[in-house]
Amino acid sequence: MGQRGPKSANELAVAPAEPLDNARSRPVPPKGFDKPEAEIWRRIVAAMPSGWFKREHLELLARYCQHQVRAERFNRWANATTGETLNDGFSLEDFDRLCRMAERESRASLALARSMRITHQAQLRAETAATKRRSRPDIPDTWNGDQTPPWE
Repeated sequence: MGQRGPKSANELAVAPAEPLDNARSRPVPPKGFDKPEAEIWRRIVAAMPSGWFKREHLELLARYCQHQVRAERFNRWANATTGETLNDGFSLEDFDRLCRMAERESRASLALARSMRITHQAQLRAETAATKRRSRPDIPDTWNGDQTPPWE
C-alpha cells in the first residue's frame, strides 16, 4: 500500500521512471516502406510516449505515413505548376485534379492523426490552450522567415 496523504512538492517534481521494457518498445517502420514514409514513422513514434502505439494501431500509423507522403508529393507538384506549365499541355483541369488529390490525401491523413490522437489539438484541453494563448508575452518569434523553415 502507498503512502497516505497528498504528495509533497519533491515527489511531484520527479517524473516516474519508465520501465525498461517500455522504453525499448518503439515500433519500427514496416518492411517495404520508402525512406520518406519511414522518416515520418520514426518522427511520429519518437514524439509520442513509448507504448502509445499498440499492435492494433500500427496499421493506422502505416496508412497515416503513406497518406502524408502522397499529400506532400501532390502539394509539391501543385506548387511547381506555373503559367508556363499550364501552357505546355498541363490544363487547368489537370491542375484542379492535382489539387483535389492533394486535399483528399491531406484529409485522410488528418482523420488518421485524429483517430490516433497525435494532433496538437488532441494533446491540449481547450481551457489550457486558451490560458497559454492569453498568457503569451508579446515577444517576436526567433524564426523570422529568412531561414529555411523547420519543416523542410
